[in-house]
Amino acid sequence: MSRFFFALWPDNATRAAIFNCHSQFTLSGQITDQSNLHITLLFLGKLNVDQQQTIIKEAEKIICSRFEICLSHTGYFEKSKVVWLGLKSTPDVLLELHEKLLSIAEKHLNLSPQQTYKPHVTLIRKCFSIGTQQILPITWQIKDFVLVESIDTDKGVKYQIIKRFA
Repeated sequence: MSRFFFALWPDNATRAAIFNCHSQFTLSGQITDQSNLHITLLFLGKLNVDQQQTIIKEAEKIICSRFEICLSHTGYFEKSKVVWLGLKSTPDVLLELHEKLLSIAEKHLNLSPQQTYKPHVTLIRKCFSIGTQQILPITWQIKDFVLVESIDTDKGVKYQIIKRFA
């Protein structure tokens, strides 16, 4: 069984802008591969085929209007040594989407307890110092969300979109 998660998946222009953020400051660490940049909506863990089909069927019922977010600042998760790009404030529509997905997962899966939702894009892993970092804000038009499969490879983790939800 593979690991799965729901995510916001940037278009190519937004993806390039996010990727170029790390060039605005000098930090050591493992830079996230450009093709893997995303905002996790909900981590689901390992799913069998029946669970995947159920989750997809339920997620297709979600109605969510388009919205915009602004990635405007960096942060650092001390425990995991991760530098991230985040939102100054989280729009209600994004929180509602997360809650709808969480409700589906709690109903149909044996889901582990969730931490408080903090939407972010992981920029750098294994970074031991961040200091103060300033970035140019990035506006991201959200038109859909995706179900993603996390696949372990010899070259690291690869993410594959399984299904797009408008």
